[in-house]
Amino acid sequence: MGLPDRYVSGYLKTQPPMGTPRMLGANTSHAWASFYAHGLG
Repeated sequence: MGLPDRYVSGYLKTQPPMGTPRMLGANTSHAWASFYAHGLG
């Protein structure tokens, strides 16, 4: 279709319960796709 697009992913930094060690990169992940449509942004 010729639309500029991107896919982005990563990990969320969460606050574990007190006394529980933080698990870096293992708690929750997120991702989204976006594209630019001329005239809409």
